[in-house]
Amino acid sequence: MVAKDPQDSPIADLKKGDLRAFDNGVEQTILSFEKLGAGIPTTNGGATDSTATDDRATGRRAPRISIILLDAINTSRAAQIYGRKAVSEMLRNLPQSEDMIAIFALGDSLHLLHAFSTNTASLRAAVDGYEGEHPYIGVKEAAPFSVGAAPPPGADPFSTGVQRLALTLGAFAEVARNMRGVPGEKNLLWVTGGFPPPEDHQDIEAVTRQLAAAKVMLYPIDARGLIACLGPCPPEVNLNIASMEELAEQTGGRAYHDDNGLSALARAALEDSREGYVLTYAPANYKQDRSAHKVELRTSRKGIELRYRPGYIAD
Repeated sequence: MVAKDPQDSPIADLKKGDLRAFDNGVEQTILSFEKLGAGIPTTNGGATDSTATDDRATGRRAPRISIILLDAINTSRAAQIYGRKAVSEMLRNLPQSEDMIAIFALGDSLHLLHAFSTNTASLRAAVDGYEGEHPYIGVKEAAPFSVGAAPPPGADPFSTGVQRLALTLGAFAEVARNMRGVPGEKNLLWVTGGFPPPEDHQDIEAVTRQLAAAKVMLYPIDARGLIACLGPCPPEVNLNIASMEELAEQTGGRAYHDDNGLSALARAALEDSREGYVLTYAPANYKQDRSAHKVELRTSRKGIELRYRPGYIAD
């Protein structure tokens, strides 16, 4: 769970007693409550004592795992350049830490640019050495003051849109499969132009469930920046943002858009879950029947935004 105040600063002093947890509308007993983040004192050797009656969170300092995905399939070449420069600048200014970062690119396939590393200089070199891609089913270059999402000449718009969606969701699913057995907090920073939401959201919901089950929080970053249009903007501008927000919300992450300060957005996305909380409960009357469970957290404290995984499948 990430807890923020109205100024988007992390809440550092939440107590178990400040929270109530609900599973499909039924209130649950919170068994353990743990704080994550740099500078947090560690107790019990980093383990959570589920039998403790203390209302305070035990603390744990653990390296985070972050994947930065440079999306060429849904992003124009111009926006790809903006996105790469932003990530490079962010890595240049990132303090050295124990956090592990890997760089991937999504073109005609998902491929690795740099394996997990704490060496920010080496990671930045990999980003700077990547010149982007122009996949056949990728978006065309945008005209000045407009947004282009049309396929190349001779391609069928509906077909290429479906292919882009399938390839993107397939990449997310591959990340989820590989991260599921990896301990710790995991972030996926998706630097993209996004895609319009499909009529059927089942595929999106299935992939976000996989990411959430792997404890991967998705952070879309709109590489198009602040979009200016001559006249009304094309529908895909806001539709693409809506898709980013939907994907982020379902994993407890956050979408960043409508801002030309892409480097600051990338840094904010990387830092968003650095200070957060982990709580556990055992769902009452749980059955492995693949039913959908809605999770809801409430706090008695005013002015606090809580973001968390909003549900799961009982599998």
